[in-house]
Amino acid sequence: MAKAGLQGAKEFIRDVEELAGIAEEFIRRGGEEIVRVMTSQTKQGLGPGGSRFAPYSEAYLKRKKKEQGGGFNWLVGFKKQGSHMLDRRNFSWKVLSKTSVELDWTAAGNQGDYASVHNEGDGKNPKREWMHLEAPRTIKIIDILLKSILNDRADRFSAKWGRR
Repeated sequence: MAKAGLQGAKEFIRDVEELAGIAEEFIRRGGEEIVRVMTSQTKQGLGPGGSRFAPYSEAYLKRKKKEQGGGFNWLVGFKKQGSHMLDRRNFSWKVLSKTSVELDWTAAGNQGDYASVHNEGDGKNPKREWMHLEAPRTIKIIDILLKSILNDRADRFSAKWGRR
């Protein structure tokens, strides 16, 4: 039976707030997996919708191959040398509140400029979105993780406050 009185109400409110405050657990249980899934498709030359990146223009390819001495490796529309942008160490989760998190891309130097040009497009450079946080595959993993965390917490809450 539920606890009664003012003390019981305060404890109940505290437990409800704890039930909702999942930010740190979300990062701990799924942060690395979410980054891995996000970047794995990019490394395969796929944008967030699963479509291939737009190819580089012939003039750009020719110029870059000449600059690199011909030994330049490419993914579809994405330079392998640019894959350092996708190193998991370049991603950092931040807790904004008990219920909100943010994934920051923290690469140093001019990588930020380079990544922005790819993700947003710039002038004649086509957009090649590589941040897959909103891709269907990533969203599915986030949904599964959220349901798991909330179900675990709901079970503990119900065990304490539900009818016995």
